[in-house]
Amino acid sequence: MLMRPRNFILRFALTLLSLATCVAAYSAQCSVLILCSYSQETNSLTRTVDSFEAELNAHAVRPNVVLETLSIENLSDVKSWKSRMISILDKYRTPSKRPDVLVLLGQEALATYLSLDIANIPDIPVFCGSCSRNYIEIPSENSDWELDSHDIIDVNALYNIVGGCFYEYNVEKNIELINKLYPSVKNITFLSDNSYGGMSLYAHMRNSAPRFPGYSFHWLDGRYLTIVTAVDTIANLSDTTALMVGTWRLDKENRFYIRSSISMMRQNNLSLPVFTISTSGLGDWAIGGFVPCYDDIGPLLAKMLIDFLTTGKTQLYFIPSHYIFDYNVLQYHNIAESELPDSADIINRPQSVFLVYFFQILSACIAFLAVLISLIVAVINLRKVRRLTRNLEYKQVELIDARNKAEANSLLKTSFLADMSHEIRTPLNAIIGFSQVVVNQGDSLTSEEKIKIIEIINRNSKLLSSLLNSILDISSIESGRTKFTIQDIDMVELCKDAIAEGESACANKDITFLFKTDMLAFVIRTDMKRVKQVIGHLIDNAVKFTKEGTITLELAKLEDGAAQIAICDTGRGIPADKVEEVFARFVKLDEYSTGTGLGLSLCRLIVERFGGWIWVDPSYCKGAKLVFTIPPADETAFMEAY
Repeated sequence: MLMRPRNFILRFALTLLSLATCVAAYSAQCSVLILCSYSQETNSLTRTVDSFEAELNAHAVRPNVVLETLSIENLSDVKSWKSRMISILDKYRTPSKRPDVLVLLGQEALATYLSLDIANIPDIPVFCGSCSRNYIEIPSENSDWELDSHDIIDVNALYNIVGGCFYEYNVEKNIELINKLYPSVKNITFLSDNSYGGMSLYAHMRNSAPRFPGYSFHWLDGRYLTIVTAVDTIANLSDTTALMVGTWRLDKENRFYIRSSISMMRQNNLSLPVFTISTSGLGDWAIGGFVPCYDDIGPLLAKMLIDFLTTGKTQLYFIPSHYIFDYNVLQYHNIAESELPDSADIINRPQSVFLVYFFQILSACIAFLAVLISLIVAVINLRKVRRLTRNLEYKQVELIDARNKAEANSLLKTSFLADMSHEIRTPLNAIIGFSQVVVNQGDSLTSEEKIKIIEIINRNSKLLSSLLNSILDISSIESGRTKFTIQDIDMVELCKDAIAEGESACANKDITFLFKTDMLAFVIRTDMKRVKQVIGHLIDNAVKFTKEGTITLELAKLEDGAAQIAICDTGRGIPADKVEEVFARFVKLDEYSTGTGLGLSLCRLIVERFGGWIWVDPSYCKGAKLVFTIPPADETAFMEAY
């Protein structure tokens, strides 16, 4: 049924108006009228409607869905379908009940809608689902069937059809399949039943038949057949004939048949090659065919509706088809899978023994693994018990050693505190005593006596400050709180600076400072401040025990890249039995000399912190010679170790 150009323009304008109305309504609540072909209790209908609503809700659309049904049972009441639909649509023409969108579910609902006069079509957008692309018009009360197949593409704009999901029944692909597998076939018999779906497939097939002049087509029309006449006719089909099944559920007497009727047809002509255009007969006697992918179209239909409401996009989606075959029927007709089209799906393929007995095999494997794991756990636990026993024995020995070390450390701590108290008390008593003398007898003291007392207080203050600084340095380094700055240092320049500072500190003594090295420059990565601190302590120590003579600083480079520094003096020297004792804390070989007894102990701690060594050279006889090494610092290993 075609429209005049004027009517087409009118319908197009109404569609644009509906679009504007729906986009505005989307921001509020979407009202959807679903009009379906069959009873609301149909499983496929319920699944489609539920998934449709769920998808809308998932996209924050809260639809007000109303479901109406034409309650179609068979073709006997076909001439009342239009009046039923008009009656339903009339209920929703008022502005308060007018839906934003009309959704037609089922081929009968769509065909009835497309058969209405233009005056009975509401000016609202229409979506379609579970429908075929090809349809036949529904006759009115005063007319009969006209089995002409129409394409939805030709009329969708006239009826405000702005979206939908449509099945395509591809006759050409199925004819090509028959020709490929049975090139000797020259006759094709098409079987359809007494339903609207069967009649629309019949009309589509008849319209397509002229495109294949190499075949002779014959028709088994369910409108004129009972199951008995259909079985008899199929039994007498020739060897050069292939049967193509459209659908078979109802015969001319509107009796409903299930798969048993298909089995009756098969048993009467087992050698007949049977193909399907709609999956009817698949899984029983049909070899296969090129058929639509019958999936739940509810979510897809909802997404199309949302796209339309938000962007105004219209789209007709044609559900893809695929090749599908029955493994058992292929085997019966001796058709190899290599003869089938690529990417074909095969049903009823027998499972391997492994898959058939999968759960039994799995249970046996789990039981075996459980026993094996139990044995492994038992062995591991036994070995663990033995290892724990040995560890306990080792731990007991370690605990005894730790206790002994703790006791020794406690004694060392007590001794250290006693020594420190003694060392601090001496300069502190001098400072306090002479300060009281100045306070109590200041007026009676001469200028020379005051100067002498101030010198004593100043000397002891410096001694006390040096003692505390040394103790703090030792504590900071031992606890790991001291930060070392690693950088490239020229050891030649550093030694020259140390010599210069030593000369400045003892300008009133008859001491000559010498620097010996065969290098003009020697760059090494280390901490300049700490290395200079060690050299300074050793020079101070040499100055302290050398009244006159020379103090020599020697610098050499070892094979491993480390720097070796030696400080030699011409003083009193160190007795051979005291060369290790001098590095202990608070050790003073001369009780009457100034100093804290911590300098050499701090030097050893710093040098060993860098991974070097410090020692007294026993072969030097002119005085004392102390030597230490500083290897190049590896920043990563250096920081990880501390």
